[in-house]
Amino acid sequence: MMWILSALITGLAGSLHCLGMCGPLVLGLHGRGGTGLHSRVAYHLARALAYASLGALVGALGAGLALAGWQRGLSIGAGLLVLWMGMKSGWLEQLQARLTSDAARRLLPGLQLARSTAGLPGQLLAGFLNGLLPCGMVYVALAAAASFGDPLRGAAFMALFGAGTWPAMIGLSYGSGWLDRTLRGRLRPIMQGWVVVLGLLLILRGFDLGIPYLSPNLPEKVAAETEAIPPCH
Repeated sequence: MMWILSALITGLAGSLHCLGMCGPLVLGLHGRGGTGLHSRVAYHLARALAYASLGALVGALGAGLALAGWQRGLSIGAGLLVLWMGMKSGWLEQLQARLTSDAARRLLPGLQLARSTAGLPGQLLAGFLNGLLPCGMVYVALAAAASFGDPLRGAAFMALFGAGTWPAMIGLSYGSGWLDRTLRGRLRPIMQGWVVVLGLLLILRGFDLGIPYLSPNLPEKVAAETEAIPPCH
């Protein structure tokens, strides 16, 4: 399904951003090959769980708007927001810089506890707290998750978004040098380009054109058409 692919691609594109923002934290916990694969998987599973929890929350908020008959407007509005974020990535970075320092201070006791806790419990706690740190690409993904108007699909979208970041993040902890800072800078337009494409897809979905996968009939329209069918006697 298109939304599954979109979530994974958003995570893959966001990996370039994640390496710069979360990479130092990952290296601090895992070193370069200092812990086993099971520790890394536990860490990133917990991070995806944090994203899924946020996705369920915004999906529930979106569900309230959908019940009010604003499903199309929600998708178009989310698409416009994502489109603006993609075109104003510098603004996102400035906002994130301001929020991250405050959030890091609030989460610092938990992160210190996670680092001092041995084994999988420490990795799980650290990964979950990492998922709660401010992140521009997470904001983009949350806007898309809210557009579904469904907490379950919102959670699934965010979990898949998290999974999409795994290859780069796990590779970094093993000392992969193929995504050095210079190369990330060259690939940055790809990340921004995908955010713009995602925004356009959400807007197209909100137009409710009846195009499979790209702009299918939204639930409120299907329900309205069903009610309009005269009952059989």
